Order: sequence, then structure tokens, then C-alpha cells
Amino acid sequence: MRNNRGSAIVEFAIIFPIVLSIMLGAIYFSLAMYSRTVCGGAVRDAARTIAITPDLYEKIDTNNNYVVKEANTIATNYVKKYGGLKLGKESFEISKISKDKNRVTVKGKLSVLAVVPNAYIPTYKKEDYHILTAEYLIETGDSDCQSH
Repeated sequence: MRNNRGSAIVEFAIIFPIVLSIMLGAIYFSLAMYSRTVCGGAVRDAARTIAITPDLYEKIDTNNNYVVKEANTIATNYVKKYGGLKLGKESFEISKISKDKNRVTVKGKLSVLAVVPNAYIPTYKKEDYHILTAEYLIETGDSDCQSH
């Protein structure tokens, strides 16, 4: 008859790294999705604020840099308030604002590496971004945010 003492610890030593890797992967994936969602909300909030603030809306065509700066302030405050994230300008920024008849469009860039801090992802570089686009319809008040 064989002695089974110690077999549980050997099985644990084999299975534990696999389970731990799956758990950490799920946590990092959740953090990445959370960061994208919060930044998408920030871009949407910036589009809404610009659309309903006459001073900012009128300056989109004439003083776009000023409006982009204000939009970055709005988005940064949103991220701090609702997301608790500390993303620098190199990680997340509003890059373009435009308007047509009754629509304001705001585009933001979110660094792929910023959403998962301290993770080593060999296929991504610092220059890789998610593009977040939010549109706000002035007449209906509807907004939509898409990520590419």
C-alpha cells in the first residue's frame, strides 16, 4: 500500500500558479474595462457641457484650442470624481472638438498602457491609443460614445 502523504501539497503547487494567473488576468481586464468606461463618460460629459454652455459652443470654430483646454479640464474632473483614476495628460486627453448643425463631437485618446498600470504587454507601445468619440445632439439631448 502506497503512502499518499504530501500529495495534496504537490497538487496545490501545480494548480495554484494557474489559478492565480487567471485571477490576476481577470482583475487586470476588469480594471482596463473600468478605465475605458470612465474615460468614455468623461468624453461624453465634456461634449454635453460644451454643447449646453453658449460661451464654449460659440468658440469651437474661432478659438478651438481654448475649448479643447476647457474640455480637458472637464474630463479630468470627471475622471477624478467618478473614477478615482489618476491619469496624466500622456495617458488621457481630449484631442479634437468639432460641431455641425446641431451636434457637438468630442474625440479623446486613452493610452492602452494607462488602463492597466504596471502590466507588461509586449504587443503594445506607449503610442497605442483607444480613440473615444462622443457626440451630443443639442435638440434632443441624446449622447453617444464609441471606442475604436
